Amino acid sequence: MTRLKIGVLVLVGATLLAACDTASSSTIGSTATPPVDLTTTSLRTDAGGASDDPGTVVDESSTTTTTTAPSTPFVGGEEPIFGARTFDWAANFIVPGPIVEHEGILHMFYVGHALERPNLTRGQVGVATSADGRDWAFTNDQPLFDGTEVEWSEAGVYPTSAMILDDGTWSIWFSVVPRAFSSRAVVIGRATAPGPDGPWTIDPEPTLTGGGEGTWNAKGVTHPSVVRVGDEYRMYFDGHIDDIETERDRAIGMAVSADAVTWTLHDDPDTGGIYAASDPVLFPAPAEEWDGGRVMAPSVVAVDEGYVMVYLSSKRRTDRPGFLQDIGYATSSDGLTWERGTTNPMLDNRGAHAFITNAVAHRIDDQIHLYYDSVGFIASTTNAVFVRVADIAGL
Repeated sequence: MTRLKIGVLVLVGATLLAACDTASSSTIGSTATPPVDLTTTSLRTDAGGASDDPGTVVDESSTTTTTTAPSTPFVGGEEPIFGARTFDWAANFIVPGPIVEHEGILHMFYVGHALERPNLTRGQVGVATSADGRDWAFTNDQPLFDGTEVEWSEAGVYPTSAMILDDGTWSIWFSVVPRAFSSRAVVIGRATAPGPDGPWTIDPEPTLTGGGEGTWNAKGVTHPSVVRVGDEYRMYFDGHIDDIETERDRAIGMAVSADAVTWTLHDDPDTGGIYAASDPVLFPAPAEEWDGGRVMAPSVVAVDEGYVMVYLSSKRRTDRPGFLQDIGYATSSDGLTWERGTTNPMLDNRGAHAFITNAVAHRIDDQIHLYYDSVGFIASTTNAVFVRVADIAGL
């Protein structure tokens, strides 16, 4: 069985905004027509999919068509399911984040940005709800938090994992980035609340930091994905050495915790060198493979027979400046040894998607939904969110 990992923070191009990460390029992707503008004009009072009136401009059928690449188990994604909001803080870009199901309603914690040329405003975290995972309602026009209360939040936070703990506490794990849309996060942090609408409180110190000089995750960690395994929690993340000129400088690691607060990195005592203190659980493939450059941005989902991970690979282009972005999946029976899917990659930035900022996976019944944002060309001033769906039995 193969697994899916949410690949995901995939970066935006440097000429889109001055705030973008240097690892991106203005030449990434194509000049295809940008996604349809799905900006909503009103708030919803119901969770999406819970009423006969969906209150959205998206045709339900647009999310159920088959993909143009039938070999992949992840189908759909031809049409966006929602776009940026009319809220002043989320007027241009909306980045999908982690999903928590509570009392039959799905809660997605997303990040909104507005464009104040030449830069984006600091991202702020909001929440949307859905009863079916396809039709999403935005019932609150106010952001939940943005991380400014702690000095170490740098230029912004991007949530990539969330769950309700045993004591009822809602917990969100996020990447702290040095600039908008950056994939080279500095540290991982956590915010907690008694419920989805808050109030949200950020832990006073980061949850996980880079390993320091001489380690495989020397300069930072990013894109946490937390799953519950029996009596412990596992956090998957990617680490980097902050060398964008060097291929294979990213890998995916894991840490474990008994309380979801204090984390211990996975370590093989038989390894040394940059892996003496801890070890990745997924390395780049051989250089000639689609994921032979960097592997990063994991999103892990627990399934009946183990785990599925969706993850991103990034390679420097040879035809022009920029990076090739590919998203694939892997599966595992124990969460430590991963087998790559035979139909990878299942999403890239070569055609309609000029870049993808984030992709997040969530299990709904016997399917995995992969949510991701995209623009059709690099200089777009707005984006939209898409979904692809895979039957777990087919992975």
